[in-house]
Amino acid sequence: MLSRSTLRSELRPTLHLAIPLVLAEIGWISMAIVDTMMVGRLPNSAQSIAAVSISSSLFLVFVFFGEGLLIGLDTLVSQAFGAGRPEDCFHSLVNGLYLSLGLAPLLLIPVWFLPRSFDRLGVAPDVAVLARPYMHTLAFGLVPLLLYFTFRRTLQGMNLVRPIAFALVTANLINLLGNYVLVFGHWGFPMLGVVGSGIATAIARAYLAIVVIIFLFWYDARNLNGMRRASLRPDFARVRRLISLGFPAAMQMTAVSLRPAAFSLNLRVDIAHTGVSTDG
Repeated sequence: MLSRSTLRSELRPTLHLAIPLVLAEIGWISMAIVDTMMVGRLPNSAQSIAAVSISSSLFLVFVFFGEGLLIGLDTLVSQAFGAGRPEDCFHSLVNGLYLSLGLAPLLLIPVWFLPRSFDRLGVAPDVAVLARPYMHTLAFGLVPLLLYFTFRRTLQGMNLVRPIAFALVTANLINLLGNYVLVFGHWGFPMLGVVGSGIATAIARAYLAIVVIIFLFWYDARNLNGMRRASLRPDFARVRRLISLGFPAAMQMTAVSLRPAAFSLNLRVDIAHTGVSTDG
C-alpha cells in the first residue's frame, strides 16, 4: 500500500506531466466548438451550425484514427528516452513521420469525397451547400494535424509537455481571431461565413504543427541530443511496430467518435428540416 509521503511525492510530477497533456487533447478538438459558436451569429445560424457540426464530427472520425495509430510513439520514445538513447527517440520520430505521411492520403480521400454523399445521408440541401466547402477547408488541416500528433507524442515521450500546452493555447487564440476576421469580414477581409471558419481552423492547426516542430529542432540544437544524426532511411520494422502498438487504440478511438458523429448528423438534419432557427 502506498504511503502518504510516497503518494504526495508522486502526485506532483504526475500532475505536472498530465495537465498539459489533457489540455493538448482538448485544445485541438475545441476549435470545432469555437467554429460552431462563431457561425451561430450568422443570419442563417441554424444551417451554419448544422453544417459545422456535421462536418466537424465526421472529420474527427478520420483524424482520431490517425491520432490513434501514432500512439505507439508514446511507448517507443519514452522507453528510449528513459534508457538514455535520444538518437533512438528521433529514429522513432522519423519513422512516425513516414507513417503519418503514408496515412495522410488514405484519410484525405474519404474526407474530401464524403461531402458529395451528404444528400444521400439525408442532409438538407441548404445545410449540405455549407457543409461541403467547410469540410473541404478542414481537409487542408489534416496533414498538419498528423505532423502535430507525431511531434507532440515525441515531445511528451521526452517529458517536454509545456511547449505542447503553449502551442494549443495560442492556436486556439489564432482560431478565434481568424473566425472573427474571416467569418464576418472584419479589418478589410471578405465575409466568408462558414468557409471562413474552416479556413481559420485549418490555419490554426497548421500553426500547431509549426510550433512543435520548431521547438523540437531548437531543443535539439541547444542540447545536442543527436536529432540531426538520426537516420532518415525508412525502418519498416519500426513502422510495423508503431502500427501494431497503435492500431488497437486507433480502432477504439474511431469507434468512440462514430457515435457522436452519427448523433450530430441525425440531430442537425432534424433541426434543418423542421426549420428551427437559433437567430436572436
